[in-house]
Amino acid sequence: MTEPAPKNQPVVASSDATQQMRFLGMVSHELRTPLHAILGFSEMIEQQIFGKVGAPEYLEFAREIRASGQKLLTQVNELIIASGAWISEANTVDAHLDLTHLTGEAIQVAKPVIGHKNQTIGLAANAAQVGLWADDRTIRHMLAALIDNASKFSPSGAHIALGVAIDDAQNVMLTVADEGPGFPPDAMQDLTAAFRQADDSLARHHEGMGIGLFTCNRLMKMMDGRLELANCPEGGAKVSLIFPANRMIELAAEDDLTVMDDDDEPAFKAAILVLEHGGQTYHAFQNDQAFLLGRNDPSAARSGIQLKVDDKRASRSHAQIIASDGVFFLVDESRRGSYVAIDGAEPEFVHLTVSSPLVGSGVIALGDLPDADGVATIHYRLRQGGGE
Repeated sequence: MTEPAPKNQPVVASSDATQQMRFLGMVSHELRTPLHAILGFSEMIEQQIFGKVGAPEYLEFAREIRASGQKLLTQVNELIIASGAWISEANTVDAHLDLTHLTGEAIQVAKPVIGHKNQTIGLAANAAQVGLWADDRTIRHMLAALIDNASKFSPSGAHIALGVAIDDAQNVMLTVADEGPGFPPDAMQDLTAAFRQADDSLARHHEGMGIGLFTCNRLMKMMDGRLELANCPEGGAKVSLIFPANRMIELAAEDDLTVMDDDDEPAFKAAILVLEHGGQTYHAFQNDQAFLLGRNDPSAARSGIQLKVDDKRASRSHAQIIASDGVFFLVDESRRGSYVAIDGAEPEFVHLTVSSPLVGSGVIALGDLPDADGVATIHYRLRQGGGE
């Protein structure tokens, strides 16, 4: 087994550019506070918390304000990540990652979004079974950015393919290929620069700030890796995240695994996630499409929220619990974010993304830290099924 890579080394950047990106990150942080207020107040108007607003057009305006604010908040968060990557201040914690599971989770998260364009997504059949020594959130962010780009530039009905491979130098390659028009050959070198797109004209057909490839490129350099762009011979574009060989971690061989009977389940998997809040017990099952968490709101009685909390810090539709191959995750969809605190560990902040796997037992807090005054907390524990 190869030894894990050393701690990330800073990426050298020019002083002027660093100051500009630091300023951009600082301004982006400042923008988030009023944006949260805009999202919160527009949601209150949409829900008519303090009474009817009158003409139904006002409700539609509130929905548009909230949708636009959410889009802007997503872009602000991307700017914060981009500025952190440029000045090498990304907060990363390396760990052993199973790329098969990680890509599978990214695919599940992307399916509802790309489904609106009648697109499909999947992992290549010849994907290598390999582990990686890297930061979980960084890999998830890069995958989400590349999948979003692939979907954005591919037509309706296209297929997006994820791949995992090991090259001749034992580097680990994580790839995302689409069926779009491909990269303009004369502009390929410029596409990893900040705020650059293949089409920079004001009349361009695709939204975005042009920082997805830039951020991925900077994050890969921080891990001593590289990002490569290529056009596929059969059409479409392919982006490769290439990690150095010293970040490859061998997964456990079949001979190293405990032999189990057909009725046994691995210890890290569970059939049921038990949730407890306000003296009530709830159950999220493996075969559920999603288990929804949100604020108790009489006007949303038929919203599909299964576990409701009495806390204004929580959004009406705050988060959902999803399951993949026996493992549960929390997907945050709120304006304030969620916290997942596994027993004995520091809380993980999850905002508009997917949490690390829910293991053992712990606490989920909606909208604030678990130890914040009066915050709604949900205790969870995994259960294999059958009796307690």
